[in-house]
Amino acid sequence: MSVVVALTRGAVVGLDAATGAERWRHDVGAVLDPKRPIVVGDVVVVEAALGLTVLERTSGRVRWQLKLVRDDDRDVAVVEDLVVIGSRGEVQAHGLDDGQQRWAAPLQGLGYWPVAIGRPPAV
Repeated sequence: MSVVVALTRGAVVGLDAATGAERWRHDVGAVLDPKRPIVVGDVVVVEAALGLTVLERTSGRVRWQLKLVRDDDRDVAVVEDLVVIGSRGEVQAHGLDDGQQRWAAPLQGLGYWPVAIGRPPAV
């Protein structure tokens, strides 16, 4: 099991949960936003000032990266196999496994609040 720590100077560190020993370290190349990494299954989703990086949880190897325009109001959530990114004027979804954009919903002029994930009630 791993403990994942995002350092404000732009690095993400994977620690062994039993010993605290550093297993891996990855520099994302930009100051990290003050949000915790999202750990889902075998990946870690890390939001930095200029983009998103998805790492392998056990090795820290980069699975994919996405360059984004700096937006201090950006929000990221993961649902099933999608990384959903809310930003000023748009919500977009990318595949968790490959980073390919699956869809985008323009919301120009409507504003937005943080991305929330919910399932419709069973009928």
